[in-house]
Amino acid sequence: MAGFIGEFHCTVDAKGRFLLPGGLKKQIAVKEQKNFVANRGMEKHLVMYTRKEWDKISDEVNSLNMFVRKNREFLRKFNNGATSMELDTTNRLLLPKTLTDYAGIEKILCSLLMGTGLKYGQKLSMRA
Repeated sequence: MAGFIGEFHCTVDAKGRFLLPGGLKKQIAVKEQKNFVANRGMEKHLVMYTRKEWDKISDEVNSLNMFVRKNREFLRKFNNGATSMELDTTNRLLLPKTLTDYAGIEKILCSLLMGTGLKYGQKLSMRA
């Protein structure tokens, strides 16, 4: 998948659903537009990948040497909270409450597209 570009703001309903922005959907290959994985980011935000991209990254992470303590710790953090999501018939995705609580997302969801992942949070700040 090519890198994403853009920033989008979405409204999250009381159940944690948000509409996948059309500008974002256009950047995703048609066959990859239905299944996603959301996860906790390294800071207080969420990261979302297409299922295909998640599988590719997971394979890389799972190839780390598990006899190294830092690798085990990273693997636990990386997989902690990972949740499969499927686009419904109205182009909405459901974020689990545990993930919205982690990122402090209440009503407005800001998505910042970076590389092959999408960063989601209430307020995103990027540091070098």
